[in-house]
Amino acid sequence: MSYGQAIILGLIQGIAEFLPISSSGHLYLAKYFLGIQDIPLSFDISLHLATLLAVFIIFWRKIADLTMAAGRWCLRRSTPEDKPLLSMIFVIFFATFITGILGLFIERISVPVIVVAIGMLYTALLLILIPFLPAHKLWPSVAQIILLGLFQAIAVFPGISRSGSTIFATILTGRQRSEAGEFSFILSIPIILAAFLFSLKDLGELHISTPMGPVLVSMLCAFIAGLLSLRFLLRLISKAKLYYFSIYLIAVAIFVLIKI
Repeated sequence: MSYGQAIILGLIQGIAEFLPISSSGHLYLAKYFLGIQDIPLSFDISLHLATLLAVFIIFWRKIADLTMAAGRWCLRRSTPEDKPLLSMIFVIFFATFITGILGLFIERISVPVIVVAIGMLYTALLLILIPFLPAHKLWPSVAQIILLGLFQAIAVFPGISRSGSTIFATILTGRQRSEAGEFSFILSIPIILAAFLFSLKDLGELHISTPMGPVLVSMLCAFIAGLLSLRFLLRLISKAKLYYFSIYLIAVAIFVLIKI
């Protein structure tokens, strides 16, 4: 992989990771059309880790609050103000567990390019439906866990946006649109970290197949692009204008279906 290809892949990951257009789908298509087929999965996960740093920077205060609440709970010193934070931790933990179990099976499925196009059309449909979701009370925690876990697990398929899926599920279960983006991206932290730890055994393969110079450059591009795209997306969520991306996804899906 050349430095030029590394920069392209890093920028694609950084932009598409947070915008609801599927980073995995775009990386899949970029490798397919650029003829880069020998890069191990650990490279993709390294890029996810780079963009995850942007989540920590943007949401550091909320993450700190959740960490402190969890610490007080462990010490049995919880306060009444900790209740919503502990509820959020509970939902995130068990939704991640469901995602992990289902994701292990889904990830082993080898998908053709046509599945990426179908996944993009599915994501486009979710984005079109988001403005029509009614505001209502939060679903019970167990229902939130099951729904969020399922939507996040399905997003393992290339072409299905994890952020688009979980934002849709978050709003569907009753959370405010202003909270949906924050909740969706904090929900991504444990599953991305788990995937990275799981991929550590493949780092030797990554080092052999791909020089570390391009990998580090790609991660830097992914981080910078991710930071900018995340800030941009949070503004769009508050204005309920995510459906704009459905037009792009439909166009890309049609292009892929014509080309294959």
